Amino acid sequence: MKKLIRPEFFLALLCILFFAAGLASLNTMVVYTPDSARYLIWANSLAKFSGFEDSSAPELSRYVVHGPLYSVMLAPSQMIFPNSIEAGKIATLLFGVLAVLVLFVWLKEKTSGWYALLGCALFATNPMTFIYSTQILSEIPFIVCFLLFFIAGEKIIQEPDGNIKTAGTFIVTILLCVLTREIGIALLFAAVFFLVLQNKYKSASIAFGVTAFIYLLWFIRNEIVIASFENPVMQNSKVFWGHLYTATNASMLTEFAVRCVSNIKVYSAVLWRALYFPDYFNRTGTLIPLDDPIIVLTKNIFPYIEYELVCCTIGCIILGLWSAKKSLHAMSLMPITCICIFIPILLYPINDNRFMFPLFVILLLVLLLGLKYFIDRLKKSAGFRKIAVPGCLCLAACWILPQAAWLESYVSVNHAFGQSPKTFSEHLIQQKHYPEVFSRPVGIAGKWIASHSDSSVIVLSRWKELTFTLAGRKLIQTDADIMPDVFDRCMRDYHVSYLVSVIMNGGVGEFDGLMSQSRFCCFRRVFCAGTVEVYEIDEKNGRERSIEFDSSYSGVMRTRFSDACRTIEKDPQHASDEFNHLEQEYGPFRYFVFESAVAKEFLGQMDSAVHSFESFRSAPQAGAYIHQGWYHQEIISRLKAAGLAAASYDRANRYYIAAVNYWEMGYRLQALKILERSFREDTTFFPSLIFQSVFSLENGDTLAAKEFYKKAASLNTGNKLITKLRSVWNAFDSLHSSPEKQTVIRLHLRIAASYRSMGVNEMAIDEFEKILKIEGGNIDALSALADLYEMKQRWYPAYQCTRRLLLADPNNITWKEKCAELEKRL
Repeated sequence: MKKLIRPEFFLALLCILFFAAGLASLNTMVVYTPDSARYLIWANSLAKFSGFEDSSAPELSRYVVHGPLYSVMLAPSQMIFPNSIEAGKIATLLFGVLAVLVLFVWLKEKTSGWYALLGCALFATNPMTFIYSTQILSEIPFIVCFLLFFIAGEKIIQEPDGNIKTAGTFIVTILLCVLTREIGIALLFAAVFFLVLQNKYKSASIAFGVTAFIYLLWFIRNEIVIASFENPVMQNSKVFWGHLYTATNASMLTEFAVRCVSNIKVYSAVLWRALYFPDYFNRTGTLIPLDDPIIVLTKNIFPYIEYELVCCTIGCIILGLWSAKKSLHAMSLMPITCICIFIPILLYPINDNRFMFPLFVILLLVLLLGLKYFIDRLKKSAGFRKIAVPGCLCLAACWILPQAAWLESYVSVNHAFGQSPKTFSEHLIQQKHYPEVFSRPVGIAGKWIASHSDSSVIVLSRWKELTFTLAGRKLIQTDADIMPDVFDRCMRDYHVSYLVSVIMNGGVGEFDGLMSQSRFCCFRRVFCAGTVEVYEIDEKNGRERSIEFDSSYSGVMRTRFSDACRTIEKDPQHASDEFNHLEQEYGPFRYFVFESAVAKEFLGQMDSAVHSFESFRSAPQAGAYIHQGWYHQEIISRLKAAGLAAASYDRANRYYIAAVNYWEMGYRLQALKILERSFREDTTFFPSLIFQSVFSLENGDTLAAKEFYKKAASLNTGNKLITKLRSVWNAFDSLHSSPEKQTVIRLHLRIAASYRSMGVNEMAIDEFEKILKIEGGNIDALSALADLYEMKQRWYPAYQCTRRLLLADPNNITWKEKCAELEKRL
């Protein structure tokens, strides 16, 4: 009987229940995109012994944006079950069980078996732990390595410097941490500082030398060789060292200071709160139904014990820090590690609760030390001895039960989704407060596309996990918050056939704004499952609207939102009012707030717009919004500087630069408005007139374009740009009078060549595309497009153009060589 009441018995029971709950949650739903899909794609590539390759997109990618080791850990499961999300989740779940076991060993050394068991129960029922253990993420394997790092590091104190076995074990744990997650680099520095403080200089130098050498090999492969070859959009070093919070002319010290202040505000409300109550009210609303009876009951009960629980939690943490002072020599690795981890987290421009998970484990230990210290003092007091253990159990229940309620709801909804994703999703969206994640059976949309399209089609979506059901069709994965021009150019360059979008909480589709602003494409919904929509893409051909919605309640709201986005430049006041009304009616969703900020910017309400853009800094995983907001803030700062400039020429030039920025973002009308301000400041400022002509041409306003051209020509007749524009106008005039096919092609070629020499390559691509619609195998157009796409590093379109050239002339050696060179990149 005594064996049954040992903490190890209950630990085994806890692990079994944890694993069973994980199996009950097994399905194909992916919470974190695109991270989970990336890990699984690399694991499948490794399982085929192809190295780290991502062939899901039109261009092959070998750059690894995350730590490489987790994909290696997943590879065995993918050898047996290729492209299986469920197999990847089971492999991660096993690491979750291992994390509970290793945590018990670590906590038992610091406290005792029963306190270690309590810590494991708090850890296993915590929402973060369970989500990370049942999703394809590296957080849980990293925690296993993290705990082993502490166990090995604390043992090294007791050994003489130079003990090979102990030092070797510690180095291996450091290496595991470094290669599992990027933040592991912080642990390397923590280990070196720790060993130096222990006067173990030999161990410190060996640990640093070996780990740094192995990581350097990976760094050279990934960040120097592969990154320079592929120039990936997402590169951690660029994100970390780039300006996202301050202007480009500000120092990086200022940028880091602003990031720190912003992240401290965000994380201060997250870390300690994770110990006693899951964040039901905002961050997990997409994962569980907030009207679940057990959740409603927990939320109703919790206010009655909230302040007492908060005080007990904070009190235990303070007591834990106090009691840890006595064993500071044995635990000095922890404060050093906390500092080394916390610094890069505070400096990173994007915030996410996942970054705080390692610190949560340390905070859990401190909490248990404080609780043990308090209970031990109560036991020594005769008056309180009888209530010590019951009080501890009561407090533990208050910590665990809210988390257990969350866990029950999460497992239940996962299980229901796994039974029938489409049926459950369609039932779910009928509810008022539904968990958004489980309303999008993305895999079903992928299967529909695979069964209704040719294998050569290209799909665009935010959801990278689509690749596992597209049956080899290529997927362009992109955020739904990219700039309008980037979206349009991607559609045109890759000839995208389908777009997969999800209706977000609030009722707006994630791509609704971009689709409504598209200048090239029209979108027709052809399939729907839950909140997932599949759109077939066609050319706009003069149609005013890019997308039509039905007359339902949500359709009316989406029409209002899309129309406001479409008219944001023509009538920013109307757009601003509409976004504000939508925000009041449906809630302060990100897309309403962001588009409203853009409308305010176009109205000249700069301070209000900047305040809205800055609000995204505290939003979790708002990288795309932060990045776009920074662009807008940069332009705003330039417009303000232009207004304060003393010389008219300086004001005109600053306005001109801001106009070009707007044009590059896709805001053509706003660019023209700013160019008019530039011209008013200095009527002899030549660049403003030239680009007013060019921008008007691209907008299709040939009358205005010609007027600006004449004004510019009167200032500088012999300018090279004037000469090229003159050639464009002569060709335009001839196009109206010549219906002959070959003449039309020749004139379009002349216009395109003029655009290329002027540096407006996107307009040149448009002209070459017009030629290919007239004559699909035109050699001049295909050759020029191949060069332009190669210049843009869009290797797939360049390769397709070169292949078409080879079909026309199979023996052309130049095209053969170029085709072979491009093939290497695919």
